[in-house]
Amino acid sequence: MLLASRSSAFRIRAVATLAVAITIGGVASTPPASADPDDDLTSKRAQAARLEAEIARNGIRISQLDEAYNQARIEIERAQAGIARTQQELDAAIARADELAAQVAGRAVRLYIGAGTGGALPTLDVDDVTDLGSRAKYAAAAADHDEQLLDALAAAQEDLEAARADFERSRRDAEAERAKLEETRDELAAAQAEQEELLAQVEGEIARLVAEIEAQRRAEEEARVRAEFERRARDEQRRRATSAAAPSRSTGPGASRPPAPTQEPAPPPPAVSAPNPNAQRAVDVALAQLGKPYRYAASGPDSFDCSGLTMYAWAAAGVQLPHSSRAQYASLPKVSQDQLAPGDLVFYGSPIHHVGMYIGGGQYVHAPQTGDVVKISSIYRSDWAGAARPG
Repeated sequence: MLLASRSSAFRIRAVATLAVAITIGGVASTPPASADPDDDLTSKRAQAARLEAEIARNGIRISQLDEAYNQARIEIERAQAGIARTQQELDAAIARADELAAQVAGRAVRLYIGAGTGGALPTLDVDDVTDLGSRAKYAAAAADHDEQLLDALAAAQEDLEAARADFERSRRDAEAERAKLEETRDELAAAQAEQEELLAQVEGEIARLVAEIEAQRRAEEEARVRAEFERRARDEQRRRATSAAAPSRSTGPGASRPPAPTQEPAPPPPAVSAPNPNAQRAVDVALAQLGKPYRYAASGPDSFDCSGLTMYAWAAAGVQLPHSSRAQYASLPKVSQDQLAPGDLVFYGSPIHHVGMYIGGGQYVHAPQTGDVVKISSIYRSDWAGAARPG
């Protein structure tokens, strides 16, 4: 299991490292400005769209690394528990071997003392030769049994030492993997920051160009209106010179005007009816986090990553989940998409790297990625992996 986890994490790190190189290389490429403001604006908007798409892709990559990091942390905890367990068993085996060795040594001492005080022929103290032979056979059998036990304990001790060494290696490997994942994520986050800075610059250029074009259009419109007024004034002068003034028509003061558009307020969270009180509690808690920021490895109450949000919501309903989307999927009973009910968890990616909570109507609440917030989205994504139902 640890080997499979490390292999998938190595693949994620390789992809992410390549993404860092591509992303950093893309930051330096800025298309040249055009002499025409409209053409330049079109070019800048295209560049902004490319940057936004790359930032979104990087956000998904960072989310994948976050979940791989969570999985590595679980593997470290599992290895540490194995180390502690095998150390206890090893201590018990050593104590048992010491106890048996002391018993064997005591029996040898008693036999030696008995041999020293019994005279030249100590076996004459026994009732008969048959009794003497039985005792000798018993002593030989006991010695052979002790030797077998000591050999078995020594072998068990060696096995426990080997198991403990395996757990130690697993722990070191997982810790090294976690450090590498964190390093790769930091590199990708730095590239992401450069992309966002460049996007801000491009958006500033877009705003400047829009303002420039709008100013030019306003000046052109003012010139057109001024020319129109001047033309009308000349026409009016000609009419007055040739004929009496015609009755003027005007629109009444009560002429209606279309109402100014108003901005609709943001809709409140949807009312969700879950199949049982525990699921209802989990859904209510998850929806209460809408708008809170995504943050790497966070599990509330002020910010969340994807598995941190589902863990936090179901903990409020008394169900403990691991802080890893893959571990959550592996630990829960599965449900098909057509059997989804509010409170169920939905998973995405291969390997799984994202999780959210189903709320009904083909929607789920989730913490998507860096730079985003907890929100509601459609469950119908191309990277659907499955669904599971907490208790």
